Amino acid sequence: HSLETYEAKLAKQLNSELGKKGSDTPNVEFLVDLHTTTANMGLSIVVSNPSRITWRAIAYLCKMQPALKVYRWQGDIENAFVDSMSPHGFAIEVGAVPQGVLRADLFLQTEELIYHLLDYVEKENLGEALDLGDEVEVYDHETLVDYPRNEEGDIVGMVHHERQDKDFTLIKQGDPLFLTLENETIVYEGEPKYTLFINEAAYYEKGFAMTLAEKKSLKIS
Repeated sequence: HSLETYEAKLAKQLNSELGKKGSDTPNVEFLVDLHTTTANMGLSIVVSNPSRITWRAIAYLCKMQPALKVYRWQGDIENAFVDSMSPHGFAIEVGAVPQGVLRADLFLQTEELIYHLLDYVEKENLGEALDLGDEVEVYDHETLVDYPRNEEGDIVGMVHHERQDKDFTLIKQGDPLFLTLENETIVYEGEPKYTLFINEAAYYEKGFAMTLAEKKSLKIS
């Protein structure tokens, strides 16, 4: 395949501007990747490249924005997230927003979060004492859940209406999970977990309907 696709060109441009991933002399020390999601994730942070500074920044943001949720992704060995190109950083996900749509409320919430982050960086650089609390509530990635499919691999069901928009809520054994095209309910059979990125439009092609996570408390130093 030619590297001249739009995404490949963008990747090369980012590599040039930000410096090579894993470099000892990165061009950028803290990187925030801004995303919208069609899932009902509210205002949330996705951590894939954790560091002490990253967690301290997140703890500060959680103090400033108590409704903020934190999801720790533990997927590919090769980290594909843009923020992995700097030593510190994370992605901000806001939703639910349809693709190609602007929503002023979520825009303003994201902007406010960025200003809080800039305040944190300034205070950390000045060596100011920060009241970060002892721990941060984190949703740890566990697994991906695919849609029900037929033998040809085609999707034959949708997220059940009782699960739709229930991001960051607990699902237990026997709870409705999917509704087939024949109007039959498929229930959840696993251990209690939290559902995230439910029915995200961009994940249809990746083959999953939602992610499952476990809620934990992370000590902050």
